[in-house]
Amino acid sequence: MNELARDRAKTQETQAAFGVRVGVTDAIVCMWLSGARRPHLTSAFAIQRATDGEVPATLWLKRKRKRAA
Repeated sequence: MNELARDRAKTQETQAAFGVRVGVTDAIVCMWLSGARRPHLTSAFAIQRATDGEVPATLWLKRKRKRAA
């Protein structure tokens, strides 16, 4: 379970209500929760604001893989 899913479970807010707060549809929220999509930068910051920093925008940054030596 990702941090956004944990936050949604803790607050028990519906995907639709959360989507309204961050300015997207519930289908987009569903894709974020499942890991099928990452939010765009503006949405990542909207998530951070909507969760009072519990889900930071930096969470969605792509991480570089370490190369095998």
